[in-house]
Amino acid sequence: YSDHNAILNALTVERIGIVDTNAMASTTLSVEAPRFASVGKTTENRVLVRNFGPQPTAGLILTGAIPSEVTLPGLTASQGTTSSTGTGFTATLGAVPVGSTTTVTLQAVASVPQELNFQVGIAQTRPDNHSPKTKTFTMRALEGFVGEITEYGATDQYHFEVAGDRIQNWYLDTLIPDQNSSWTLTGPFG
Repeated sequence: YSDHNAILNALTVERIGIVDTNAMASTTLSVEAPRFASVGKTTENRVLVRNFGPQPTAGLILTGAIPSEVTLPGLTASQGTTSSTGTGFTATLGAVPVGSTTTVTLQAVASVPQELNFQVGIAQTRPDNHSPKTKTFTMRALEGFVGEITEYGATDQYHFEVAGDRIQNWYLDTLIPDQNSSWTLTGPFG
């Protein structure tokens, strides 16, 4: 009886150490991007791919489509290589270890004031549980200064100069109906 239990325990320990080399990596795709951007100014958008295992990713590639009204002066990845064309980009990320996240950062500049739709997707040579994955995100490009305050009581400051001595009209808008918002405009004349 005791020899029988020893054999079962030895088999159990051995089975725990077995790794299925055909198992699929389970990945998630998320985007961190501002909702608004100023026309002509650089915004930073981050695409994150996380591998939950049980295997490293195999041949992971991130692709993206960008609007023709956007340029990418900067495209980097925390691992692998990147390349871009007029309306798209590719990041060859390779193997992402289990429990790790890899990040692709897009520096985007909008040339016109309008709603801009981006799409990103991932695929790998050994498909994961949910492969392929795509995600669309929208950024609204506006003329002027754009900022985003996400915490109650937070403040933001913008510094700018008005060229010439003619009267200028200034519009300040919160884009949400909030009676608790306030604006202060200071300068040499008030």
